[in-house]
Amino acid sequence: MNIDTTNTKDIKENTEQDTEQDNEQDNEQDIEQDNEQDQLENMDENDSDDEIDEETKQSILLTEPQINSQINATINTEKMLQVMFEKYDFAGVQVANQAMLTLYTYGLLSGVVVDSGVGTTRICPIYEDCNLHHLTRGLDIAGRDITRYLIKLMVLRGYAFNDSTDYETVNMMKEKLCYIGYDVKTERRLALETTVLVEPYALPDGRVTKLAGERFEAPEALFQPHLINVEGHGVAEQVFDAIQGADVDKRSVLYKHIVLSGGSTMFPGLSMRLERELNQLYLERVLQNDVRKLDESKIRVNANPWRKHAVFQGGALLAQCMKDDNDYWLSKREYEESGSLLLKKKLIARGLCTPSNSSTRDSKTNQVQTTSKVYSDVLSAKPKTYYEYDNYTPDYEDVDNYSLIKKLGHGKYSVVFEGLHEKRNETVVVKMLKPVRKRKIKREIKILDCLKGGTNIVKLLSVVNVPHTDVTALVFERLAHNEDFKNIYLKLSEADTRYYLYEILKALDYCHSRGIMHRDVKPHNIVVDQNTCKIRLIDWGLAEFYHPRQEYNVRVASRYFKGPELLVDYGYYDYSLDMWSLGCMFASMLFRKEPFFHGIDNYDQLVRIVKVLGTNELNAYLTKYNIAIDKKLQGSLGSHTRKSWQRFVHTEHEYLINDHSLHLLENLLRIDHAERISARDALNHKYFAPVRRKVQAKPSPIAQSRAVLEEAQ
Repeated sequence: MNIDTTNTKDIKENTEQDTEQDNEQDNEQDIEQDNEQDQLENMDENDSDDEIDEETKQSILLTEPQINSQINATINTEKMLQVMFEKYDFAGVQVANQAMLTLYTYGLLSGVVVDSGVGTTRICPIYEDCNLHHLTRGLDIAGRDITRYLIKLMVLRGYAFNDSTDYETVNMMKEKLCYIGYDVKTERRLALETTVLVEPYALPDGRVTKLAGERFEAPEALFQPHLINVEGHGVAEQVFDAIQGADVDKRSVLYKHIVLSGGSTMFPGLSMRLERELNQLYLERVLQNDVRKLDESKIRVNANPWRKHAVFQGGALLAQCMKDDNDYWLSKREYEESGSLLLKKKLIARGLCTPSNSSTRDSKTNQVQTTSKVYSDVLSAKPKTYYEYDNYTPDYEDVDNYSLIKKLGHGKYSVVFEGLHEKRNETVVVKMLKPVRKRKIKREIKILDCLKGGTNIVKLLSVVNVPHTDVTALVFERLAHNEDFKNIYLKLSEADTRYYLYEILKALDYCHSRGIMHRDVKPHNIVVDQNTCKIRLIDWGLAEFYHPRQEYNVRVASRYFKGPELLVDYGYYDYSLDMWSLGCMFASMLFRKEPFFHGIDNYDQLVRIVKVLGTNELNAYLTKYNIAIDKKLQGSLGSHTRKSWQRFVHTEHEYLINDHSLHLLENLLRIDHAERISARDALNHKYFAPVRRKVQAKPSPIAQSRAVLEEAQ
């Protein structure tokens, strides 16, 4: 294989050092977390190998990733410790909570931090230097969304702005001219009846554009998420709910010290508007409209001019104060002896994370075990050599038969290239696996081998070893007009939606019939050729053989497509996990909402699910299978009634909705995994009757594939 060394450098150096469980971490595609992980893993490439001189060794203060603020001892934290101690040889390391650092900037130990940056807005209550994790709230609107909304508003005005090419220009326009309206009705009247709001803005090409009502309408999405088709409460409601969820004796302190942090809180008027709405909510819901008591509430929103960089300034202040306190820092010696466990203890002692719920873990042994209602005995009829992969050795092809053309993308465990089989002049896809544990690589290859010839399953052509490296490369077929399904699945017609979903079900039914769970079904793992209507289910890195009543790792699937069983730590799942993931994808296709369940972390993902399907259904599920969950998670779930699917139907996509589509969705998105429809039964659902009529004269592709495989055996 003609490979430039730069193509394998990332793979060689990004060796995973964690256990098999860590190797099956949430394979999430969240951009912020992926970028952070890439930066951590590639730090070795960007710096020299010179070690820090003994006399100049310093300690370093890091901030925990905002996305993981509710998750204990994350893999990212462990990776940061490894890099800082083993590569850079720092004398000590400590991890700080971003919200706490913000409070330090304001000279506080208690308060509510409203942090809004590019991707998300988070509300983090802190009391006496202790993070109240269970009260943390999130809003899926921040700077990026406001900029895109401003682009939309300007386009409606007749300006030819583009969401991609003009993003930075409009972003600067937003930062310079936008503000939060104190009274939206008044602002809108001024925009319609006068020109006082009109402000010119010079574009880079010299043209001048004018903004009027758009100046306050764009950031108004923070308070009214429905303006940009985002469900949920605005920032004021979120802050109010977070504080009211605290103990009564803590609320007055939290109300007095609401502070702003992050670039997207720099809009003029934000603090005044937030304070006004909080007072109104407090008056209506707490004081029962008794205006005389309002002055006693003392709700204050603080917005220092340096709040854009509040986290950095708080970190600098903390590091300076604690630089000589050896007990504060995790030393290299302590790291070598205890790893991240000692750091976790220090974080727990300071309230930065919560201890593991031992009772929850112990109760796992009492969970009710279940067996799949379909294909449960497939592997029992197979020889052990079919599903055992520890001693499996694949057949390797000559590496010189292939050359790499260009990089197509990368995932957590691989880098993908377009390649060429030089002898056959055939374009292929080359997936170069990072040298994680060999067992995981063997499993993927073994599963792909078992699925060869399967309906709509990506075809593994060969396996090669890259010379002078530990890198294994998998060579796959490439569709003539290869396209990621994620780029088109929200734009499909009713007929195409029905057709492609039917084809995906064929792939799932086939792999399930072979005793295999995919465990990472999502649009990103499907490729299509729209010219030929071919579809392939790809990325089998998290797939596993299904054995009845076996407990599996719950750290699989991508967050937005995780089944409830994973989120409540129930490991006795089966093929139905794939059906939940498909249901999430189907909901996005029907309602044009991506993702349909949009949690900011695993805890919040479960909250988003019960807000739609209802708390009662989840509680019944927990009781049925004797599943215990963290008390704080239980408290954050709240009480929600089941919502009708019609609630998510809007005029622009109602043509996709009918009784059959909603009935199928209802049977896919069942919290109880045992009640979900199987892929086999779904193929016979009335929703797909038009598709079946077109192919009823033809033999079933699944039957054809099975016949071919049976003949081969």
